[in-house]
Amino acid sequence: MKTIVSMVPVLKKPLKVLALTRYARLGASTRLRCLQFIPYLEAQNIQVEHCPLFSDDYLKRFYAGQKSKLFTDIAKPMVKRIWRALTSRQFDVVWLEKELLPYCPWIFESLAGALLPPVVVDYDDAIFHNYDLHASRIVRAVLSKKIDNVMASAATVVAGNAYLAERAARAGAKKIEIIPTVLDPSRYQVSPLKPQKPFRLGWIGTKSTAGYLQEIAPALARAQAELNAEIIVIGASGLTLHGVTPTYVNWTEASEAESVSNLSVGLMPLSDNPWDRGKCGYKLLQYMACGLPVIASPVGANTEIVQSGQNGFLAKSSDDWFSAFKALHDAPKTSSEMGRIGRKRVEDFYSILAVAPKIEQIIRQVAKPGILDRST
Repeated sequence: MKTIVSMVPVLKKPLKVLALTRYARLGASTRLRCLQFIPYLEAQNIQVEHCPLFSDDYLKRFYAGQKSKLFTDIAKPMVKRIWRALTSRQFDVVWLEKELLPYCPWIFESLAGALLPPVVVDYDDAIFHNYDLHASRIVRAVLSKKIDNVMASAATVVAGNAYLAERAARAGAKKIEIIPTVLDPSRYQVSPLKPQKPFRLGWIGTKSTAGYLQEIAPALARAQAELNAEIIVIGASGLTLHGVTPTYVNWTEASEAESVSNLSVGLMPLSDNPWDRGKCGYKLLQYMACGLPVIASPVGANTEIVQSGQNGFLAKSSDDWFSAFKALHDAPKTSSEMGRIGRKRVEDFYSILAVAPKIEQIIRQVAKPGILDRST
């Protein structure tokens, strides 16, 4: 009698996935939502070809505040993306980050998309608000429903949090999976408790998001004056915060884990607006992976990641922020215990190994008809 194993067809060829991402490796969303899973997927006999739209050089110029080069940065990548879509039939699945062609009307996206294999489209922020809340009436008129159409046409929408999943549901998505943004905890080392360590309140990010620190500048200034706190800003030099003298630390992918581990508390202020409700809280995970307590605005995924009073605090007003600073400053052992709980939460729910099998399952489930399970 045949065993169950012998009855399962196994092919030597891997399942082939074309990853059409927004950025190359320097883009955090691409790195975290796609690239960090590729080694796991390839170990499961899923072959991934990565095809970014915008290059690392483009992002370097963007972060430096330099103008984009129309042909090199925009036109050439768009043409390359269209050609890649038109020649994608040898793949079993397309793994798409956000959309094929930014700021192009749905009609063009749908024509190219019609030639694609089944699509898994991924969202880690509320990109639809780039269009439906745009200042230009023309952009709103032409593009406000574009991302809804992308979501509705995909085989599966992968959303980084509940806010994004709700939008996909309203758009009529066929299938929705919530997969949080995660990290590799092994990259982050937990610093031992050092009672004499300077009290460092820290934030990590880019210049484009550093404005959130302005919202808590009064609390930071007070912490600097009354608690002798150091205010550390990683990755966004030259920021002016009223009443605050920050210490700036350069960001690199190789050094970010060490830079975060030198903090005492990790911060993630946000505004309570539609765009920020779509954010996935990656900063918090980095802090927690280093065994740090966190303080965050109660917005979007922050409310899912932070268990207030256990691994950190949720703070609304300036007084709330300062009270949280003082509580952690005055009780280093409590602070250390919160950090331990946070690290455990990352390992259990927000690590690559916690969600990579789900990514694999989603890809296999949407593989174009006729493709047998090619796992070995």
